[in-house]
Amino acid sequence: MRELNFTLAGLSEEDLRGHRDHSRGRAAALLVILASLLVLAGRPARLEPESRDFGDQEVGLSSDVAKFTLVNSSAVLSTIEVAIEGDDSADFAVERDCSDAAVNAACELAVRFTPVTSQRRSARLVVLDARGRALVSGELIGTGVLPPPRIIKFDPPQLDFGELELGQGRPTTTVRVINGGPKALQATFDGMSEDSSPAFTVLDEACTTKVLEVGGACTAKVGFDPKTVGRHVATFSVSDDLGVAHSLEIAGMATKRPPKPLPPSRPPPRRGDALVFSPNPMIFAAQRTGEISLPQLVTLKNASNSKFTVSYAALDDASTTHFILGRLCEGFFFLPGSTCGEEVRYRPQSGSAHRGEISIRNESGKVIGTLKLEGSSEAAPEGVVPAPQPMGPG
Repeated sequence: MRELNFTLAGLSEEDLRGHRDHSRGRAAALLVILASLLVLAGRPARLEPESRDFGDQEVGLSSDVAKFTLVNSSAVLSTIEVAIEGDDSADFAVERDCSDAAVNAACELAVRFTPVTSQRRSARLVVLDARGRALVSGELIGTGVLPPPRIIKFDPPQLDFGELELGQGRPTTTVRVINGGPKALQATFDGMSEDSSPAFTVLDEACTTKVLEVGGACTAKVGFDPKTVGRHVATFSVSDDLGVAHSLEIAGMATKRPPKPLPPSRPPPRRGDALVFSPNPMIFAAQRTGEISLPQLVTLKNASNSKFTVSYAALDDASTTHFILGRLCEGFFFLPGSTCGEEVRYRPQSGSAHRGEISIRNESGKVIGTLKLEGSSEAAPEGVVPAPQPMGPG
């Protein structure tokens, strides 16, 4: 059987078949693209972006607003409605809508997330036309997280009144309630628990509904007035803004005999800045008029629990005229207990006794120490002219 070959313009039957298949594929692709363009052209509006994830948000607190752009591509659509739909729609709220969207224009929507429970939440932002038909929607998601626990401290951390003889008055103690973080909170004073001894009473408190910044404190005064012999205990509590109670244990012993003497207490620390001089006053030996004495050393010591930098106050006329100050300690940073050495010279300008004062100030301008100066002069022998003396600092 003879094999027949069909040709057309030099093409075989197989070539013609492949050409027809390729043409059909291109036509199908063009139809798909055209259909997509028609769908897009038919959409009267779109949202940019199409979804928003608010991330983690503390339960009961609102997030920052998330913004969407609504593009109105319709030539006739001008009145729309924006709504939140879905099982968790109560967790999302529209802060700004586009109820009067201009034709062929864009407007901005704003949505806020306020979770009501600690789990993942989701809803849809839906744009409706005047007939209530959904034009476009965007996905809204976020996760509610529990707020961090509050830290409330008490000063003192435990309150013990020790022993008290019946009928010997009612001692009181002030308790400081301190916000240890991590954020400001509103405290509520709960008072004593129901099982507390009636020997303890709260005489005054300044904590109820007070907002405490981190590190801030409020106070409550507690009194101990037992009516029966024995050990008395109580629980004092303050609730934070999450409703969690923080407690302080209180105790005291009532006796019929005089209480045991308490061990000697340490003296309270000094408060405020205190600079002492040694010696004070500084007394100079008699010096001829116009001559400068050798320097005398005075020690400045910080006798307080404070830290400060010193400066020298303006000297009085006597100090400026007759006493020369080295100013070696000016600007010196004093830690508690630290010292600094200063030099003072005496240069009498007249033949009499002289007195003066040098005051030292801290950074706030408060005088924290005063050095007194005393000296006397004697006239130079007749016919003797004092030699010129070098002028020291001051």
